[in-house]
Amino acid sequence: MRRFLLILCLTNSLYLFSQVQDDFSDRNFTDNPEWGGTLLHFTVNDSLQLQSNVKGASVSYLSTLSEAIKNAEWRCSLKITCSPSTNDYACFYLTSEYANVTNTNGYYVEVGNADGAVSLYRQNGKTKTEIIKGTPGRVNTNIIKVKVTHDSLGNWQLYSKRMGEPDFVREGIVCDTTYQTSYFAGVLFSNTATTGSDYYFDDIKITGDKYMDTKQPVLPSIRTLGHNRLVVTFSEFIAFAGADFFVSNGVGSPIASTVSDDGLTDTLTFASDFVLKTVYTFSANNVFDLSGNVLTQKDYEFSLTDEPSQDDLIKNEKK
Repeated sequence: MRRFLLILCLTNSLYLFSQVQDDFSDRNFTDNPEWGGTLLHFTVNDSLQLQSNVKGASVSYLSTLSEAIKNAEWRCSLKITCSPSTNDYACFYLTSEYANVTNTNGYYVEVGNADGAVSLYRQNGKTKTEIIKGTPGRVNTNIIKVKVTHDSLGNWQLYSKRMGEPDFVREGIVCDTTYQTSYFAGVLFSNTATTGSDYYFDDIKITGDKYMDTKQPVLPSIRTLGHNRLVVTFSEFIAFAGADFFVSNGVGSPIASTVSDDGLTDTLTFASDFVLKTVYTFSANNVFDLSGNVLTQKDYEFSLTDEPSQDDLIKNEKK
């Protein structure tokens, strides 16, 4: 729910979160910009770097609002003072659909891992696919700088720069248009029991344009839960806070609403039960996606022809 509330704040703000810059010189990561996540696993050290700070093995992350994805550039300095391995590595999340980057859709740079490379990945939930394989052995115990660019055609270019190198070295280029939007950027580290303080992040800078969404949302699914609840699922994120739902024939407005973590589904509870073989109209007004596109089909007829079970589907028709 925290992730969804953050997205609503992002949507209602006049400022577009397509520019992010943090060198941690203010000695915190809770303001300007505000980072969220496993906060207790990070600290800002005396050198004004964001440093891991956890006892025991973990996968820890921070994320902040960022919509940059088109004609964009991401930069970050990273350092790992332990030997990289399959359980010891760091990630710089360029784009993320969710605040929790451990289970999201987006793109990130992985630094370290077993081959000590700087590589670009696409992530779908918890499934991770390497789309640019970096040069093995690039990562050592010194600072390595990462730069990524992404143009309006979907071309990603990955660069890295080791200490002592005069300029960035291109690790590779790939065209990938799987994901077109971003709401967050972030950092992550995976550590073993003895490496909880061995990860450093600094000089994070993100510039670029947000994806301009002009596609109107649709409501492809309505289903029942028991006798007095409807589960409505939309095609994309919806600003549920301003939505107005209503069911005809005396049922009225919902008395309770529960939005799913993915921001697509709202479970609506009504004071009255639905009556079998009665045709109802479900009305959805003031429904907008996060770019302000309105749901144009507002009325849907449904009826219950049999005693509803927990997951019965309701036929969804335009009135």
